[in-house]
Amino acid sequence: MLNLLYANHIEKNSQNTEQQKIWAAVIEILHVASLVHDDILDASETRRGIPSAHVIFGKHRATFSANYLIGRAGRKISELDDIRMFQIYSQIMDNLTNGEYLQAMKQKSFHNFEITLQNYMIKTYYKTAALIANSLQGVCQLTNIKDEVCEKSFNIGLHLGVAFQIIDDVLDYTSNTEQLGKASLNDLKSGVLTGPVLFELFNQQKINSPEYQLMNSVLLGNSKQYETVNSIVLAGEGIEQSKFLAYQHTQEALKILSSINTQPDQDLISLIFMFINRNK
Repeated sequence: MLNLLYANHIEKNSQNTEQQKIWAAVIEILHVASLVHDDILDASETRRGIPSAHVIFGKHRATFSANYLIGRAGRKISELDDIRMFQIYSQIMDNLTNGEYLQAMKQKSFHNFEITLQNYMIKTYYKTAALIANSLQGVCQLTNIKDEVCEKSFNIGLHLGVAFQIIDDVLDYTSNTEQLGKASLNDLKSGVLTGPVLFELFNQQKINSPEYQLMNSVLLGNSKQYETVNSIVLAGEGIEQSKFLAYQHTQEALKILSSINTQPDQDLISLIFMFINRNK
């Protein structure tokens, strides 16, 4: 949806509609494949309210099916007959793999806020934002628009991707399993540091509270008091700080968007705001 609305935003009445549909399908296929792999790595038992692929079919068959989807996406790109799109496809796969690797290599210390926040943002870029950034850059490459707009397209996707992932991380604390369609507190239980707990961790560190020691212990895997940490996060300011960061990235995306076309499509704007206002 984002790809097709954005394509219309930068090139009204385009003659490349079929190509844009192919590219949108490629991105969706890659996204689905990445979720199958992600669920295996995170041992997540549900996805979108139903059992995950590896729960139903086993890890081996689920892994092979995701790999098959990636291969099919590559074959589909050949229909575009454009080497630039293969280059973007390769970049996406490189980024997704890097993102999963960075998430798997969990931090062992959280004492330096700037470094910890930087590492979180880098992981967020590779794991989510890079897919959307490259996706919108690909949309631009399929048009007759000049390179300057393609660079802007990448940056719009980057900011939207960061905002989307931050809100996803917020929902891990504020939504229940039924709303999410997957287990809540999954990141915390996996020892994955995300925005809400990161900000609250350092809020507690500033006042040297007992809560800080508990949160640090849970994140390092030395305690399983997940519900207690969840309560600390919900009662603190970390969630609002995360939402504000997502809002800042959304505003930056809108600013770049308006520099391309001062009258953006309202459906596109509505979709962008859905990124930060959703509850699932």
